[in-house]
Amino acid sequence: NLGDPYTAQLNRFYTREFFKLAKSHLEKNGILIFGLNGSLNYVSKELRSLNGSLLNTLKDEFPNLFIIPGDTNLYLASNEYFEITPRIIANRLRERNISTRLFSPDYIEYRLNPDRQRWFVESMGKLTHIRKNTDLQPSEVFYSLDYWNAMFSPRWRLFYRTIDKLDFKTVVVSIVL
Repeated sequence: NLGDPYTAQLNRFYTREFFKLAKSHLEKNGILIFGLNGSLNYVSKELRSLNGSLLNTLKDEFPNLFIIPGDTNLYLASNEYFEITPRIIANRLRERNISTRLFSPDYIEYRLNPDRQRWFVESMGKLTHIRKNTDLQPSEVFYSLDYWNAMFSPRWRLFYRTIDKLDFKTVVVSIVL
């Protein structure tokens, strides 16, 4: 239940190194679940980069990924194949005697709608040019700042797009000098 990786401290939990560590601690059928900003109807370039960097990074460590799109995209990552359907979730809630008002069968059906899944995949497109996130190259911090600035300070959009085209090492060396 972390916030978006807009600081170096939060970014640590979205890096290849963290995912490698989490993967080594998961039980055989364990699933790592977390959220990141999303959208129900439009994926801007900035939001695409933010989520795309995370997807590119996760794919390096986890062979099985499932994304539940929404205002907050829920990422489920595992070493083992798993299936998520409204029926499976409803059965598990019932089996475990978990009573909840929010996760009604209708809400679960709504969140796991296959059309929404297809829309998300199509909206993300190819992610080959989006950088992966590591401890020493905190791309998610950059993409998170870019996303928030696009919403609240759009005049900085050109600045962020220019910086995004530069090599990370070049930017660091320029700042140090």
